[in-house]
Amino acid sequence: MILFADSGLGEHPLELQTSPLHETISIVILTYNGEAYLKPLLEALIYQETDVPPEILVIDSSSADSTLQIVRSYNLKTKVIDKNSFSHPGTRNLGVALTGGSHIVFITQDALPTNPQWLKELIRPFRIFPILAASYSRQLPRPECNPLEAKDICGGAPCIDEVRVVDLSQEWQRIDYAANITRYIRFSNVSACYPRKLLQENPFDETLKMVEDQEWTKRMIEKGYPVYYASKSVVMHSHNFKIGEMYQRYFDYGSSFQKFLEHNPMRMKNLFLEVATDVLSLIPAQRSWLSKLKWMGKSFFVRFATNYGWRKGWNAGRFRS
Repeated sequence: MILFADSGLGEHPLELQTSPLHETISIVILTYNGEAYLKPLLEALIYQETDVPPEILVIDSSSADSTLQIVRSYNLKTKVIDKNSFSHPGTRNLGVALTGGSHIVFITQDALPTNPQWLKELIRPFRIFPILAASYSRQLPRPECNPLEAKDICGGAPCIDEVRVVDLSQEWQRIDYAANITRYIRFSNVSACYPRKLLQENPFDETLKMVEDQEWTKRMIEKGYPVYYASKSVVMHSHNFKIGEMYQRYFDYGSSFQKFLEHNPMRMKNLFLEVATDVLSLIPAQRSWLSKLKWMGKSFFVRFATNYGWRKGWNAGRFRS
């Protein structure tokens, strides 16, 4: 069941408890050649409005740039690992083992909190829902983000809070969950918070290359835990991948999702619908017509690369399994 809550988390029918949560926070940042992003991120973390300063751990995959010098200039706890030993799920599991907070916050090196309330708003849902599995932040595109990715990011990041929970003993909820599973398990470790105990008992699946956050969310929702989208905890985060990079990224998505979804949610027939919505979104955009025409023309190739990459990845994952 997908429920919408007041974005300010004030009085609303979903309010289950209001007692304060005496949490301690550990923030885990995974870095690799992140010198372009780290200083603004670390400054933003320092100025967060919190009752107790969070523990900050940086796990670096043997960066070749000035990442480690920047981190050490802030006197932060650091763990350096071999670049080849990094994995999205495994290195995050390591972060849980190396920190001590009652709640673990993951944020990527290229995400930037937009205000001093980012952490407070990410933690606040745990003070309302006593059995909450996790919360995650709203993402906004960076100013330099290309318009196609900006559209995708904004489309998946509404400005109202959302609670997702399922009672699989109820037939209508089982049906709705099966029909809308990708929406139920939507989640992002770009900026997310988890209870330490739950992560220790249910670590990320280290057989996955990507989307460990959504596989974990699926497991927890199916156990009856709610998941919270905290729209007032906001970070800027986006990429400007080339078409070949988009293909490879979606290949990895497809092969990873294939490991835990029963049916492939991506359909090549949606390609032209995606292109049409791209064109419609570009028409009123605040940019020159030359730029609009450029991205309208590029849309088909980008969407073909992502759809085809996903399909090839899904089929490759199925073959390996």
